[in-house]
Amino acid sequence: MSTNAKSSFITTLYDCILFEFAATVTKDKTYTLPLKTLGDSFSHVLNLYRADQVTRQLYIQLSEVQSKLEPLASSSSSFLSSLQEFIQRLEDGCSDLFPYAVSLYTPDGTLTSSMTDMARLMQSLSLQVPSLSVPGLTHCDKHRFMWEYGQNVPATYHNDIAILLQSLRDNVWGSNGSGGDFSWLANGRKGVRKFSKGYERTMYLEHRQQDLLEAERLDGVLPNTIAEIRYGMANGVYDGLNQYIYGLDRTLTSSSHNEVEALQRKLERQLRVSLESPSLRIDLFGSYTSGLSTLTSDADFTITTVTTITTEDGDEQKIPEPDIIDLGRAMRVHGYRNVQTIAGARVPIVMFMDPISLLRCDININQPLGVHNSELIATYRKIDYRFRPLWLAIRQIAKGNNILDGKNGFLSSYALTMMLIVFLQDGTRPAILPSLQFPPFEDTWMEPSTTSLVNGHSSTGHRRPRRSRSNLVHITAQKCDCTFDHNWSRYRHFGKSNTKTTGELLIDFCYYFGHTFNYSEQEVNPRRGRIQLRHSLYRQRRNSSQSTLSSPKEPFICIMDPFIINRNVARGCRGSNAIKVQRCFQDTYTALSKGDLTTAFPYAA
Repeated sequence: MSTNAKSSFITTLYDCILFEFAATVTKDKTYTLPLKTLGDSFSHVLNLYRADQVTRQLYIQLSEVQSKLEPLASSSSSFLSSLQEFIQRLEDGCSDLFPYAVSLYTPDGTLTSSMTDMARLMQSLSLQVPSLSVPGLTHCDKHRFMWEYGQNVPATYHNDIAILLQSLRDNVWGSNGSGGDFSWLANGRKGVRKFSKGYERTMYLEHRQQDLLEAERLDGVLPNTIAEIRYGMANGVYDGLNQYIYGLDRTLTSSSHNEVEALQRKLERQLRVSLESPSLRIDLFGSYTSGLSTLTSDADFTITTVTTITTEDGDEQKIPEPDIIDLGRAMRVHGYRNVQTIAGARVPIVMFMDPISLLRCDININQPLGVHNSELIATYRKIDYRFRPLWLAIRQIAKGNNILDGKNGFLSSYALTMMLIVFLQDGTRPAILPSLQFPPFEDTWMEPSTTSLVNGHSSTGHRRPRRSRSNLVHITAQKCDCTFDHNWSRYRHFGKSNTKTTGELLIDFCYYFGHTFNYSEQEVNPRRGRIQLRHSLYRQRRNSSQSTLSSPKEPFICIMDPFIINRNVARGCRGSNAIKVQRCFQDTYTALSKGDLTTAFPYAA
């Protein structure tokens, strides 16, 4: 979710209202929501908070929402213009919680996805009550929305939203919205059960228990499942493979995010005291930040401290950072288990286990680059729903063939992730992912409501936004340029024209890195978003009149880091190991082409 969506109660409530109406129609239809109805909804919510000044049954105080609700309520004479301004501030007319863009719909049938044109249209057409055109949702969209709600919306919002939506259903809308039973909450109020805090916590615990049970049964169940799906694949082309991939996603998905965030806050409180650094901050990075965590993932933390202060004379004075040995000692004092300090590593770390959640963790000092790496991957993952299940399938293949081992001369999970990102940028057509570090200067994809394009304009006359690197906020960490476009929702329809299923993309990935990619001459370059000739060979070709190039004495895989220039994150994978990686993808492609999932997804000893 975006920062706005995560921090604003009103924005979250607005998205939930959109969901309530969108869930009543199918994906191929839209729901026309009059702005008057939206204003009436906000007016009812405002009245509920005013009445709660006496009963004190709602969790959020009137003072926290009054100034934002009053202009949007239909009781205000200028509520239409206020609603217009409110919606204009949200890209695509909604926040990231609601999955699709909403558009202004006028009574004469004019549709535009440009929220900035709302005032002009109202004036020229003399409209009194314009409406929003809200796309309908699939069954999967509904489940995904509720999952995002439970994972990303602050728990302090849940019960209020449950109460408000139930009251709106009963007193304003006269319908059951997205459906679902009501329940009586602890404060005695009636609320939509699935939106309540207690329900979300119950679902979290159930999923956590299911994850642990699935982990115990993983080796025993999946081979049988593969045998069944193999038959289905032979009869349904890619259906069996897609079924297996999404089953793998459900099986391996971790529910520990809340536990990790709680541990992050606890560590920050403890270490500020132990290391005598009140401004110390703990940042999470790695798979729990990128959204690629599994049941076996470690939690990675980095300590960020102030390194310089300005004296009264205006001079900068350096402050020594905490010592890794002192950090290890502090972790033992606070009761963490299996504490191991590795001071001689390239990046010194302390490894430990949390005694409450039993999570395995690593923590280092002042390494913000890892945070930016994780945020970059997370942004790419959010752009297309196929990214995570596809990555999990590729990871399972690599793990089963014993090539997922960066410490012993094979590929790390990070290198494998870079391969997938660049494949989706440059290895499949049409491209599914853009380059976030060098965003396209020209518009190259169509918005959902756009049916034609003339001179760079859609049929509605709305100019789609251009983006260039000069528009981005410049970020530097550890002397590296970490600038990229963090706004993933800008590209949510970028890969829409590529209609391949996750299974088809997996087969294409294996073919590409088994038969197309040149392991001796090419490099995977996520910074530029393409597969290209290695920089050293490019210089050699440019400076030589010979038509042939001398290949490396020993073949090695070249996967460039997106931020650290000239750093090959797979530099240890060379010789026979590099050959084994290529052969793995060749053999997997052959197996998948035959529908042989047992061979395609072996299990590591």
